[in-house]
Amino acid sequence: MKTTVTVREYARLTTSNIPNLTLDVAQVSTTAFDWLCETSSRFSKAGAALVQVEGRRWLKLDNYVGALETPCGTRIEILPKHFEQGDCIQQSRALLREGLK
Repeated sequence: MKTTVTVREYARLTTSNIPNLTLDVAQVSTTAFDWLCETSSRFSKAGAALVQVEGRRWLKLDNYVGALETPCGTRIEILPKHFEQGDCIQQSRALLREGLK
């Protein structure tokens, strides 16, 4: 089963249960978390940080936007952080699409 997690750049991800998910804090599976750690390690060796590890249970995304799909099927949609209020998901997706043109 594929799961989609929508966050914005600089969001924090954890495997712990989060009662109130937001664009800034989200829960991912342990396999997705481990894959992000491994992928980030490979990217860091090339000079590009994907995430910052905050302890054993938290990751903080860097300033990348786009979409990732982990081998376990988790899709992580990372939106630009330009809107603070209301339903900014649609506006952020439109901004992301514009940036990809």
